Amino acid sequence: MLIFLFTYIIPYSLSNPLTIVITVIMFFGFSVIFTLTMLCELCYDEGSKHLVVNADLDKANHWMSLMSKLDQFRWYRAQYYVFLTIYYRDKDDYEKLEEILKKQAFSSNESMDLVYVYNQFLLQMHKENDEAVNRYYESISNTYKNNKGEGSKSVALIYSLAIIEAEKNMYFKQYKTVMRNLKNVQFGKLNKREQAHYYYLKYQATFFGGNKKGAEQYFNLAKSNYPHGSFMEEIEVKS
Repeated sequence: MLIFLFTYIIPYSLSNPLTIVITVIMFFGFSVIFTLTMLCELCYDEGSKHLVVNADLDKANHWMSLMSKLDQFRWYRAQYYVFLTIYYRDKDDYEKLEEILKKQAFSSNESMDLVYVYNQFLLQMHKENDEAVNRYYESISNTYKNNKGEGSKSVALIYSLAIIEAEKNMYFKQYKTVMRNLKNVQFGKLNKREQAHYYYLKYQATFFGGNKKGAEQYFNLAKSNYPHGSFMEEIEVKS
């Protein structure tokens, strides 16, 4: 577009006052759009870095919130909503998580639909709705089965299916199965935040599986990886 302006429009416009005004307005408009886009991209990159690399949820939220304010054209709306599902889940705020899932953006494509279904799965576990937990889990499982292989590009499979299986079995108190599920997790591919969820699941399964002393190390690993994760609570030992 800029090449078109320089090649065809500008050379024939500077002699006419009206076209000069139009050209200036067009340049100003393009400059604003370009600047806002670059600032949104910068905020998104910084927010993602703090979430994935540093596991600092509060700093990630600062940058993502700033991105949302700058996103006048709503081009980063989906990314912001996906971040909010992570933020509310990890802050243990299921009321706000349920509210954000009502946004129409979650039905915009198959990848956003997976985000919606996975977070409904988490929400229904919080509500202790067994039937809905199984229903959403089956939907997730089918999505992964239908999109296996490198040739499938329609859905971004951003969650670890092995961890999702472990979360379901933890909910149904199948602690030995949880440990088997966690053995299938490709730990090296997890970021610090995801590792914290992995360790916390291992902590719970080990604790409720009867090895209370052995469980403590996993809780400490989860907390050291992700200090801002409000979902992690030390299980009280009943005397």
